[in-house]
Amino acid sequence: MAEQSISPDGGALDKRAEPSSTLMPVVVKQLVEAQCNPDDNQFFVNGSRLTELTFIGKIAQRDASQAPGRMSYTLDDGTGLINAVIWIDPDSPTATQLQALESMLASGECETAYLRVYGNLRTLSGQR
Repeated sequence: MAEQSISPDGGALDKRAEPSSTLMPVVVKQLVEAQCNPDDNQFFVNGSRLTELTFIGKIAQRDASQAPGRMSYTLDDGTGLINAVIWIDPDSPTATQLQALESMLASGECETAYLRVYGNLRTLSGQR
């Protein structure tokens, strides 16, 4: 999206508006080091506001006390560890897929699993 303004000499200037929601590929190290604005709890990576993010991480640890609609994993992408909490509708296809993954991990049928995360960075009890 570009806005046009008139410069002092009468010519047109292009002003690039920052997108309100852009998917940004990141690594865990960037999330851990992201700057946070305490006034509005917005995070910034490389000077850009972090709205939507994506990364891939290997499941390093699973929360043993999974509750209906909530699953928690510690993910490792090679640059660091981060806790990912997934809030889902228990009747959704995503819930069915995650339950199948949980069964495979618990039975030993699958030793290593990776998750692609799409979401937002938030803090809970001082942790990102």
